[in-house]
Amino acid sequence: MPHTKEGEHACQIHGKLAEIRNGKYSPAYENIQYHINMGKNMCRNGFVVQNRQQQIFLELEALLNAVQPLPHKRLICAFQPHTYTRTAALFDDFVRVLRRPDKVILAEIYAAREKNELGISSRDLAARIPGAVYCSTLEQVTEELAKLAQPGDMLLTVGAGDIY
Repeated sequence: MPHTKEGEHACQIHGKLAEIRNGKYSPAYENIQYHINMGKNMCRNGFVVQNRQQQIFLELEALLNAVQPLPHKRLICAFQPHTYTRTAALFDDFVRVLRRPDKVILAEIYAAREKNELGISSRDLAARIPGAVYCSTLEQVTEELAKLAQPGDMLLTVGAGDIY
């Protein structure tokens, strides 16, 4: 594989995520799974980090801490919360952490085994995060990412549901 700037970024991301997995940030990150897709996505000069095990805001915060120092023009995070009860319980924490990326796209909550007896939605999170975009479907999330992504952006798709 030829040495490229994108390859250097991938190695840096792998290193940061390895630090998380090894407990440098917190033992909560042992189950982080990731996939790096470069050169075949909407943002040719950027890169995508997909992390499907982000169920707790601390893990989201650790991921943002890991990627923040890496080279990028803008950090765009597409986030799908996991379960209505968890979203309600951690609502203020999610709002605080999701104010950090340059742009946030919120997919509807992944219900898993729950029914929405709380009447909560990702729309509620979007209302509290300046500039956040709410998408009721994953197709809308994809369209929004395609519209926003520019060369040099770092795109994160984060969630415990089917956002990957």
